[in-house]
Amino acid sequence: MLDQLSLAIVDVETTGSSAAFDRVIEIGIHRIEQGRLVDTFSSLVHPGCRIPRMITQITGLTDADVEEAPPFAALARRVHGLLAGCVFVAHNARFDYGFVRTEFERAGLPYRAVCLCTVRLSRLLYPEHRRHSLATLIERFDFAVARRHRALDDAAVVWQFLQHARQSLPAARIAQAVQQLLQAPILPAQLKPADLDALSEGPGVYVFYDAQDTPLYVGKSADVRGRVLAHFAQDLRADKDRELTERLTRIEAHATHGELGALLLEAQLIKTLKPLLNRRGRMPTELIIARQGPLRRGCQTARLSPWNPEIPIPLEEVLGVFRSRLQAQQALADIAAACGACAGQEAPARYNARFAMAWAPHRLKPWPYEGPIVLEECSVDHSRGHLFLFDQWRLQQALRYDEAGVSRWFADGTFDYDRYRLLLRYLPAAGASVRRLTLSTAEQWLQEALGQA
Repeated sequence: MLDQLSLAIVDVETTGSSAAFDRVIEIGIHRIEQGRLVDTFSSLVHPGCRIPRMITQITGLTDADVEEAPPFAALARRVHGLLAGCVFVAHNARFDYGFVRTEFERAGLPYRAVCLCTVRLSRLLYPEHRRHSLATLIERFDFAVARRHRALDDAAVVWQFLQHARQSLPAARIAQAVQQLLQAPILPAQLKPADLDALSEGPGVYVFYDAQDTPLYVGKSADVRGRVLAHFAQDLRADKDRELTERLTRIEAHATHGELGALLLEAQLIKTLKPLLNRRGRMPTELIIARQGPLRRGCQTARLSPWNPEIPIPLEEVLGVFRSRLQAQQALADIAAACGACAGQEAPARYNARFAMAWAPHRLKPWPYEGPIVLEECSVDHSRGHLFLFDQWRLQQALRYDEAGVSRWFADGTFDYDRYRLLLRYLPAAGASVRRLTLSTAEQWLQEALGQA
């Protein structure tokens, strides 16, 4: 069956794991027609940002290597043409496809393809093995690879895997596995194909409900329709997806204009709806904070307490935020052991200096701006979009606008640890798109945006 398909085997190296915030730094493509390699393409890509040290350690690529490389937008039409009409093949296809599709969107080119994930294919073809990473396949089948974690070379390993499978396994077995992965997902009986028509192929958030209108699951994606369909793929093994397909009766979708809006809205809906099958973000009060306690003989102390977002706490008093009390207690014990006791054994000033140094890695980062900022995500023609007003890591307002005007969307003005972590990643990449305001101009801007001035 593989010989009857046009395949584009793709691998990308990136600055990180999120297609929303990170960028492609190298792309490699092998185009296969009727079982023969007919074209290859490889290029370094200038990401428009610095390459993290960890990525350099993995790939060997440095800022100097991509300094003269073209941006993805300059390669977009060439890559788009090379992928046209092909099944998109990659090892962990959702990762590579997500990055390529997002880069095409930034370049103003629509792109959608049927994907074939060779991780999932390997699981079907070789169920006797537990591990199916690219490194494992290289070792298991003794594949040749010139440079690991380089795009064209890793794509060549995927091509070797397909050739090996074709030569060593019955054609019928391969055809059955490929057909299973490529065929349309089987929808839950309660849903109709028309229920999927309203789902956007762009970024957004979706909510699954059962017959009692109980929220089951909230998810987000850069391709809402594709992500929803992935829940119904036949080879899924997750208990969560099986339970969803059995109980799901209604899908509610919220389109956004970018990944930031999708991430913020997803976190908001998880906290307000408390869906049964979500794990992360359901219980914000489970967070434990270490905060400054009363002085003892002039020495600083720390105390632990649950994080209650409804009770404002000066962020400068927060020494650290932890996902569990056990994690917080371990950190507290480690720091206490490192600092030792103050009681008359050393000058308080010296102890307090060591106390501050010990807690420094756990502290929240200071707000990197002098005042509030506005971030915007919008349509290509700027006629519709979302505006986000942040100050001191807090989402003060989320607005949406279109031809009819501007309206409030959601916001609570509280410090939210998940939003804080999100902004830590997003802001360095946002760069010039950050609109800086003072407190007075922020209030005026908000009044004018809502037509209240």
